[in-house]
Amino acid sequence: MTKDLKSQINNILLKSNLKTDNTEQFLDYFNILIKWNSKINIISKKEENIAEKLFAPSMLFFQLTHSGSIHRIVDLGSGSGFPAIPIKIYDKNIDITMIDANVKKTAFLNFVCTKLNIKCKIINRKIDNLNQNDFDKKKIDAVTVRGVNINSNIVKILKNTIGAKWLIHFTSYSITLPLELKETLSMYGIAVKKYKL
Repeated sequence: MTKDLKSQINNILLKSNLKTDNTEQFLDYFNILIKWNSKINIISKKEENIAEKLFAPSMLFFQLTHSGSIHRIVDLGSGSGFPAIPIKIYDKNIDITMIDANVKKTAFLNFVCTKLNIKCKIINRKIDNLNQNDFDKKKIDAVTVRGVNINSNIVKILKNTIGAKWLIHFTSYSITLPLELKETLSMYGIAVKKYKL
């Protein structure tokens, strides 16, 4: 399985026009995820094809943001670490804050970051309870969201509390938000949409 997963990772990176330098670290992350998922249900059954359902859309981030234009990200509902951890593995220079309300999932995120020796800020809090003190004075370039229902209250938090310029939404094709849609890419049936905030 590891050889097959490694091959899938490399194929997705090549398909996304990205370097394959970090394949082993991605593979380590996936193996940690699989092990933890057997104990605390981090990903759903429909997401068990990690490479296609979770990793591939995460790598579309670099095409959508035109590599180099995004330096600071807040990932809401980080849970399994997608897309934040693959983004950080691929580009260690991106400053990432991951936010999740589930204590077990934030424990998983802390474990992964420690094991893979990647630096991310992890906040265990509900999105509604975030405040500006959770973020330092530097500007947040984008918020990434996967598996979080985006309503008008969340949009206010993204604009006012977090102060991000962009929302990168990992979703199905049919979901469109009442924001200015700038670009959409897709891979394996998952759409990644870039909205102006």
